[in-house]
Amino acid sequence: MDQSLLRFAQLQSRTDVTFWMEFGERKLNEYKLSEAPVEITGWLGASTYSEVPTAIQLDASSFPDAAATSAAMQQEQADAAALPGVCAASATRQGMHQVPGTLLHSNTLDALNREDKVAALNKVAAQLWADIASGAAEAEPRLLCKFLLLAHVDLKHYKVTYWCAFPALLPPSPFTTDAAGGCAPLASAVGPEAAAQVAAACNAWRFPADAAAASATSSSPSQPPAPYWLLHSKAGDWSDTVAAPLSAWSSLQAGAGAGSPHKTALALVDPCNTPEHPGWPLRNALLLASTRW
Repeated sequence: MDQSLLRFAQLQSRTDVTFWMEFGERKLNEYKLSEAPVEITGWLGASTYSEVPTAIQLDASSFPDAAATSAAMQQEQADAAALPGVCAASATRQGMHQVPGTLLHSNTLDALNREDKVAALNKVAAQLWADIASGAAEAEPRLLCKFLLLAHVDLKHYKVTYWCAFPALLPPSPFTTDAAGGCAPLASAVGPEAAAQVAAACNAWRFPADAAAASATSSSPSQPPAPYWLLHSKAGDWSDTVAAPLSAWSSLQAGAGAGSPHKTALALVDPCNTPEHPGWPLRNALLLASTRW
């Protein structure tokens, strides 16, 4: 079967005004003249519209220890939504997954322009490869979707200049696909009935109805599900599909036994809105799969 290069749709970012308001407060009262990197958190979800992709979202809760300050607001929204079977503490983040980022903030616009962006990207890429090689990314899959945010905020004139990047490691050879023109719809690849089972397993992973009953590797009131997971079928036809964390790869293969028709697949939350191409977050996950498995 002819193979074609697998192309990936670019990832985008979206910063809410509350993100910059929170940064302004911290710059005045906490960071001051320091330009030390700040570890932040973004939120990523699957695309639900065919017209536009989903972007990594940043808001006031993206900063360290900011979750406590926004907990009351999230609780009010969750109570108002009154969603059946949804954990109140995570209702406002249903379908969203945490991804880690680093904020490099400069005191002046000139300093931002002089920032060595290549060196900053290489540093993130080196840590990304270390996380893949050590197995840390399997234990904490969100590490595969690290991002970098460089910014300068003019607090006097309320002007923000920023640049967001999503590092992806290059594989030894480009990834290819057997599907003509890019990707194949799930139903055409495994059949409608099996596709329904796969979708149900993915939904069970991404939307655990009860955090108390959910696996600690999947979700808890304070820790949304990982943006990458495994799908496993003992029968090999996906009629009995279950979801599992990336760290379960070895145990799933060992438990299946020699000669078993089992199949295991990599799944992720895809922000891309086009059916022809997967989203950018798949790149590092494929490199992990080809390196570790």
